[in-house]
Amino acid sequence: CSVNQIERVIKTLEAESESLKLKINKSKSAVMILRGNGKDTFDRASFRGFPTTSSYKYLGVLIDHKGGISKHLEKIQSKLNYILSKISPISNQGEIETRRRLWESLVRPYFDYLIPALPYLSKGDIETYSRLLKGTFKRCMGLRVSTSDEVLRELIKFSTRYANNRIDITEHKCARRFS
Repeated sequence: CSVNQIERVIKTLEAESESLKLKINKSKSAVMILRGNGKDTFDRASFRGFPTTSSYKYLGVLIDHKGGISKHLEKIQSKLNYILSKISPISNQGEIETRRRLWESLVRPYFDYLIPALPYLSKGDIETYSRLLKGTFKRCMGLRVSTSDEVLRELIKFSTRYANNRIDITEHKCARRFS
């Protein structure tokens, strides 16, 4: 992607918006250049009045300029630490089923909405996702850090609910199944 291509896309967007009598709010818009290889090919503060950014929040997920979600996972970890600290008095006294339900209702949703993106993430992001998922479950259930993946697999009964994806969180594997 060249500077000229980016400028042409922006010019086309502006022309189409103008023809539809829509105004683009440049203070709430930005250009993010995805750099999969990590090389900085441009270093510009703006394109046609649109500022550049190194990350973008799309549908609640913070995506960096390499297409990764490591910063998003850091934010999830912070939020979940807070949630787990608040429910620990309840979960520490509760039955195992109560603990599991607390995890499923308050913690698991932070992971479930990322499932469709897993086949496209880097190995590092998948490993972080898996580590966070297992860690929060162990913490909520009052399990030891050394609890085996086999025990977790049985306790979590992790179901993706997405027929096209198969995810094994305990092995850090993610594969697309074509059937």
